[in-house]
Amino acid sequence: MIDLHNHILPGCDDGSQSLEESLEMARIACAAGIRTIVATPHASGMLFGNPKREVLPKMVDLNAAVRAQMADMSIVPGSEVLLGKGTAKKVIAGEILTIADNGRFVLVEFPFEKVPKELTYELDILLENEIVPIIAHPERNSDLRKNPHLVFELAKKGCLFQITAGGVAGELGKPAMRFSRELIKHRVAHFIATDSHSPTRRPPDLREAVGVAAQLLDSKEEAWKMVTSNPAAIIGGDVPEIPEPVQIERKKWFFQR
Repeated sequence: MIDLHNHILPGCDDGSQSLEESLEMARIACAAGIRTIVATPHASGMLFGNPKREVLPKMVDLNAAVRAQMADMSIVPGSEVLLGKGTAKKVIAGEILTIADNGRFVLVEFPFEKVPKELTYELDILLENEIVPIIAHPERNSDLRKNPHLVFELAKKGCLFQITAGGVAGELGKPAMRFSRELIKHRVAHFIATDSHSPTRRPPDLREAVGVAAQLLDSKEEAWKMVTSNPAAIIGGDVPEIPEPVQIERKKWFFQR
């Protein structure tokens, strides 16, 4: 399995704070069947800058340390970009790491609980420049829960969506659980990732969430793709084969807190 969103890079943000902690996260992931982790430190926010030129050398060091202990585990570079005015310009200029540093896909998050209309323009700029935004943890955003049609509209534009394993499993509260599961059923969740921050804070394990997704989709194969072939395509710089999203109807959504 591939974990597309993980704060395993030590000392960069509110994730791992030491190499020892990062190695423990890698061991937990390996035991859970994960063999590739995309390290996605926060970038372009007020608290964490993490420009590409500073992050890449740290990625190389971490990958070497992990592979020295777990030969079949690999760490892939990336970042989680807080969407703000000028974000697209920085990504296009190569100042912020895209996934696998391939210039094709970038993991983005909206400001906490909000989806400012003026910031969706940044997504349009990325798409116009053939950089696909992967929107992280939509299930945790109250604006999207209140206005789920926005998810469908962004998906039709070409945005992809990554939901959190803990959210699917119910570890992030009932609103997040219900919303993430509805996104799966409506085929607008394309990846399941851990968003792990430590061995105990959202530990890197995808198994339970994939099992839930298989039940919701009535397809083990479709659920498996969310943690294998879909993220593998992203790392390789290719758009994954995804189903058409199912229209979201407002009346179905009853969890808005």
